[in-house]
Amino acid sequence: MSNLYISRVQIEGGFLDGLDVSLKRGLNTIIGARGTGKSTFIELIRYCLDVKGHTVESNNKAISHAKSVLSDGQITVTICDGSETVSYTRTGESEPVPPINRDLKTPLIFSQTEIENVGLTSSGRMKLIDDFLSGLDTIRQQEYAEVAIVESYASEILSLSSSVDDIEEKLLMLPKLREEMVLLELEEKKISGISEIAKTKSNDLNKLSETYFNLKANTEKNHKKIEAINSFKGYLNSFLIGKQEMEAWVLSENPSDAEICDDLNSVSNYITSIIAKFDSLMNDVSNDLSGLQNKMQDVTKQGQVLRSDIDKIQEGAGELARKRQALQQSIINLENVKINNSEKNVKIFDLKSKRDKSLKTLCEIRKQRSDMRVAKCSELNQALKPKIKVSIEVANRLDEYQQVLINALKGGGIRYNDIAPIISASIPPVVLIDILESNDLDGFTSLVSISKDRALKIINSLKQSTDKIATVLLEDEIKLELLDGSEYKDFTSLSTGQRCTVILPIILEHKESILVVDQPEDHIDNAFIVETLISSITRRAKDGQIIVSSHNANVPVLGDAETVIHLNSDGTRGYVIAEGGLDDINIVCSISNVMEGGRDAFNRRAEFYGK
Repeated sequence: MSNLYISRVQIEGGFLDGLDVSLKRGLNTIIGARGTGKSTFIELIRYCLDVKGHTVESNNKAISHAKSVLSDGQITVTICDGSETVSYTRTGESEPVPPINRDLKTPLIFSQTEIENVGLTSSGRMKLIDDFLSGLDTIRQQEYAEVAIVESYASEILSLSSSVDDIEEKLLMLPKLREEMVLLELEEKKISGISEIAKTKSNDLNKLSETYFNLKANTEKNHKKIEAINSFKGYLNSFLIGKQEMEAWVLSENPSDAEICDDLNSVSNYITSIIAKFDSLMNDVSNDLSGLQNKMQDVTKQGQVLRSDIDKIQEGAGELARKRQALQQSIINLENVKINNSEKNVKIFDLKSKRDKSLKTLCEIRKQRSDMRVAKCSELNQALKPKIKVSIEVANRLDEYQQVLINALKGGGIRYNDIAPIISASIPPVVLIDILESNDLDGFTSLVSISKDRALKIINSLKQSTDKIATVLLEDEIKLELLDGSEYKDFTSLSTGQRCTVILPIILEHKESILVVDQPEDHIDNAFIVETLISSITRRAKDGQIIVSSHNANVPVLGDAETVIHLNSDGTRGYVIAEGGLDDINIVCSISNVMEGGRDAFNRRAEFYGK
């Protein structure tokens, strides 16, 4: 639907119960004394069509007011384009039925308070301009989609970069491990030389073992000799003992055989000499055995020393081999990690390329919106000059950027409220991303005059929010000025009346939207109403519908209203007294009585002005 206008408003229940009025394409004026429901009429239209307020506060206030005056009733607003009509109905507890189509260009609605205050905030001034522009929803959807893509890339880059940084710290050990490996290899060469010594000692030990076994064999032979000598001596001593018995027997039995005793004595002496020789031999064998045993002890001690030396050499070689194996495995693992890190760096580079491409697209989308705003501001300047000046500073608002920095710095022991404004004013987000990703400490301190220690702490804190920093919106700033004498004054320094004289002409430049304004003449003088406001209304009425509630007769009369609706109230509800065009006698009477103080008052003023 195009060339829309509100053709009918019906209210059931609540303060305006029973109201049913028809509206025209041009200027429609709602008149009546205070408390008759003029503002309520406008706010119920806003509520039914789900038109948001220009600030969060005004939006909440409008919804609360509408629900209160509607009570358990409902409002129906019919929108027409000349051939097709759609009626929207809403109760105090429901959403509009049918749902508001996103493509529907809903009315621009301004309460008296919004007219006075909408230009005091950056967001309010921006909304004044954006309300003129079509296609912003599409741009906003494209922007959100691209932001999501950029943040996704940035998050993946951050995750991979953190992993790479952690591994890079471990890789710092690789040169040291390689140095240790060189030292171990030198130790191995030394061990190789020592092994020759161990081999020699082993040969010596083998020889000692052979000597030991030879000594042991000789010792055993000597033990056997001693056993044999002792055995032989036993035999000989047995004879000597038996000799006495033999002598006694011979002498007692055969005294004549005394020669036998002599022979026995001779044999006994000979045996005694043999025993003496055996004793001498025993002494020699014992001495030889003692010598052999001493030699065995010496050989054993030498063998123990050699075995200890050999064991130490072998133990050192084994420990060295184990160390070398463990060190070699660590080096291999780190080299594999290094390869993996290289692959991650390649992936990071690829992700950054994709992210930067998406960032470029995001910047182009935002530039498209800014270009539309610049063009609109230029158009408004042409229409409203020289009295009113509308200018734009592209990407000049830093509040969102500052908040992203503050959120990132919280909890890091940093005075974020002091440093965030300095960073946002000194380093654009794109430059800051490059600094963070390259750990460019010098670059950071060249732009922000702080110590390197503090800068490093800030960089480490901000790294975790590169996704938000990359996509943060530097919003445009709209500046409104009013020519006061020979100088332009900024909007924020104007009085309430002066602010209205700036906002109303801007609002009335909307040519294609339904415009609904509540009591625009408050705080402004009749001269401005006649010279500026009325001319804007009459010029615009040819292009689009205007619905205005007013106390000033100049608005409907000089504005050539198509329809005037006169509301009254009995204190409990508001109702329509008269409805029609300026040629309707009832409307003439209503305007005279409500807005001019009656016909007599009007005639007296006319007489005064005619003097």
